Amino acid sequence: MSGHTEKVCVCVGTYNHRDYIETCVRSILSQQFDGELRIIVADDGSTDGTADIVRELARSHSDRITAICREKNVGGHENYKGMTQQADGDYLAIMDGD
Repeated sequence: MSGHTEKVCVCVGTYNHRDYIETCVRSILSQQFDGELRIIVADDGSTDGTADIVRELARSHSDRITAICREKNVGGHENYKGMTQQADGDYLAIMDGD
């Protein structure tokens, strides 16, 4: 892959993880490697304020984080499906928000 910068996309599914989501996302942001990192966080209609934290993280790191905040809970399968369909890059990593 000469001349190519590898891109990793980390997909984080979350639901009612208010107490954990910021630590989770910041731990991903702290990783160091010679490439590009993109994070997609998909909140599945949380009722505990998780989505507010996700939106703020995306605002603070708009160059690296994309927030998907669903108004209604669609279930884990659909949440992950929608999130991974937006992923791009050479590698895809999946992580839960807690």
